Amino acid sequence: MGKEISIKELDKTEFPEETRELHNGVFYTSFAIFVLGIAMNKEELKYKREKLEDFVLGFIQNNEELIDNYFDNQDVIWDVYIVLLVDFDLDLASKIKIESNRLYCKKVILNYDADLSRKENLSKLILFQNLKPEMVNTIISEERFRNNLSKKTKDEKLISLIKENSLDEANNFKINDIIENWLVEVENKCIN
Repeated sequence: MGKEISIKELDKTEFPEETRELHNGVFYTSFAIFVLGIAMNKEELKYKREKLEDFVLGFIQNNEELIDNYFDNQDVIWDVYIVLLVDFDLDLASKIKIESNRLYCKKVILNYDADLSRKENLSKLILFQNLKPEMVNTIISEERFRNNLSKKTKDEKLISLIKENSLDEANNFKINDIIENWLVEVENKCIN
């Protein structure tokens, strides 16, 4: 079973008073920082996302003292998440657009549950789930990989090279683009 992850909250006094109402809490673990925002409608979501991006850049990623006081590794500034809890129906296209924008930090949208605390809402992130190893199939055989990859193109020569395991030669046929698109597709399926 996975190790339990401790989620702690930073005191709002760590940040300038004028920024304290921008977010609904700044949480952290040993490996990441999570800035929480709650939105009740699409307009508030847009406003919160933009303001929280500025907050992350100005008051977390560029705050060496804060990082030094709470983390052993300065690289944590690259593992900042804006977690937006939404209390309305957000269409999938809008969710994907927001979450795929990695400018300044990663963004995650979760459904807000008013019956849960902010920390409990945050703990719904897959990062905090204790998954049983048998629930996750992490083994992809080379043959399965080649079969799935060949399904992503209509180019017969490329399909032939993939199935023959001539991936070096196939590289000339933009295989990296096919792999990248496939991985994005897999990632999007995991999010949903």
